[in-house]
Amino acid sequence: MKALNAGLARVKSGKSPGLDGEVKADITQERLIKLQKDLKRQKYVPKPSKKIAIPKSGGGTRYLGIASAIDKVVQGTLLELLTVIVEPIFYQHSYGFRLRLGCHDALHQIRYALLLLECLL
Repeated sequence: MKALNAGLARVKSGKSPGLDGEVKADITQERLIKLQKDLKRQKYVPKPSKKIAIPKSGGGTRYLGIASAIDKVVQGTLLELLTVIVEPIFYQHSYGFRLRLGCHDALHQIRYALLLLECLL
């Protein structure tokens, strides 16, 4: 149950409802208990995402998938559980899709390495 509560905490508390019309505030502890039972029995079936076309400024479109609120809880829960497993085995210089790391951190590391190299030469 602790993992599902962590997954619920990851869901943004926006006013826009998910695909099923629910918002984060609608998800009660009773609903999480039922979700936990469904997950344990492997009876949980995610709802299909709603695909919405968004026009791009340079022309064309990109698609945005809107999931149901409960599916977002499950996704957040899985993210929490998997992060604990895979984060320790990532290469230390890997910056893509890492917790609190991104492309700017990689650029800072490159800049730092170049400064060190410049000092040595």
